[in-house]
Amino acid sequence: MALRTTRTRAETLPDIPTVGEFVPGYEASVWFGVGAPKATPAEIVDKLNEELNAGLADPGYFARSSSRRASEFVNPRSIKVSSNASRSHLGSILCMMFR
Repeated sequence: MALRTTRTRAETLPDIPTVGEFVPGYEASVWFGVGAPKATPAEIVDKLNEELNAGLADPGYFARSSSRRASEFVNPRSIKVSSNASRSHLGSILCMMFR
């Protein structure tokens, strides 16, 4: 049996159900970020972000690499918010598991 752990079914695998279809409210996803040293000038971080997002938005990239697609692009300033939300969500799951 195959199940997808994100909130919605994958466009590339529409017949694969999500865990949430069997366990209401369940969601687990993976995200990736690119880091730079703390003292990196904002102009360089912004340029890297611009170029990375341009590459990820290119349909040819996914055609060459795989059928997977990034569902959303974030900027460096939102990484902290995303990581804090993930940490809080996963922490609550672990607390429920080990009570």
